[in-house]
Amino acid sequence: MDGDRDDDAVVCCLCVVAAAAVLNSLAVPDAGALAVALRRRQWEQRVERRNMWTLRPPPYTLLPDCMFVQFFRFERFDIDRLLAALRLPDFVSSGRRHVPALRCLLIVLRRLAYPCRWCELEDLFHMDTPAMSSVYNLVLSWLSRAFATTLLFDHARLTPAALERLATAAQAATWITPGGCPLPVAGFIDGTERATCRPGVHQELVYNGHKHFHAFGFQSVVSIDGMTISIAGPYPGSRHDQYMLRESGMMDVFRQCFVTADGGHPLFVYGDKGYMAAYNLLTPHKAAALTPAQQSFNVHMCSYRICVEWSFAHTVSLFAFLDFRKQQKIRLQQVGAAYLVGVLLANCHSCLYGNETSDVFRCAPPELEAYLQSFVNPA
Repeated sequence: MDGDRDDDAVVCCLCVVAAAAVLNSLAVPDAGALAVALRRRQWEQRVERRNMWTLRPPPYTLLPDCMFVQFFRFERFDIDRLLAALRLPDFVSSGRRHVPALRCLLIVLRRLAYPCRWCELEDLFHMDTPAMSSVYNLVLSWLSRAFATTLLFDHARLTPAALERLATAAQAATWITPGGCPLPVAGFIDGTERATCRPGVHQELVYNGHKHFHAFGFQSVVSIDGMTISIAGPYPGSRHDQYMLRESGMMDVFRQCFVTADGGHPLFVYGDKGYMAAYNLLTPHKAAALTPAQQSFNVHMCSYRICVEWSFAHTVSLFAFLDFRKQQKIRLQQVGAAYLVGVLLANCHSCLYGNETSDVFRCAPPELEAYLQSFVNPA
């Protein structure tokens, strides 16, 4: 029996020695070597990808027309006209790369059109994520500064004569209400809150207690042709519409510019009950007991004031990225500039293709070049 035990012990020792030899032959490299090998492979893959990009045209140039509209919201044959009207520089510098203006504009349009990750667009534009992100931010900043006058209020285009034509068109819309708009109203004002992520610091400044989310506020004035003739912001989401009106300085514009061509009569701006009526800013009648005439006035004006709500919906339906709060990160992204540029591009879209408001009220928007005439080179 003792001899059998000795033989078993010898066999066990031999198995242990053999297993140790196998493990030594299959020694796993250290974590540092693995990380270096992984980074080298990733770098080789990026080099191979960039080499492929240089040999083939970007896929956006090969998209069929129907898909081009879905991706960029504009027809292919109108992109060059839009690019010329926006007057972007021929090239936008991003690091050591000089990106053509057409590709820069398409990057902005594709990013705003629908929520997506940058990595999903690399093969579409043959650019890596850092370069596209840099181009996007540069173009947003450039457009918001170049057309700041157009966005706030274009005095060169919106002359008293032009505003009077808009008010006359509203009064002539007898198919909306009997007799048309009761008063010569040239614009409709309202505020909107664009939801954002909860910021890491000072979140209480942008929290909207009424709607229960964090947001930036914007104030818009929309005309009967569906164009946003004035947009001011961003403002903290905790602020009221009346605060935005006061801070924007638009009351002075209403007094000075919203008059008839001969200067003899005021043209009105109509808002909801959140505003205080003053001079040519009108609001619905507010009282516990309204007369039949006052009730009729409120009902009639609601049929016209709805155009400002349609304008908000038009912007976010064209550029759904602006309505995706998970990507609206204050202090990390240009949230305010993105919405301002979205409104600018939505107005450009209306100039080229019309909109729901212009169709309903039968008032054509201006030409694209006329709308973008007030340009200030931000360089």
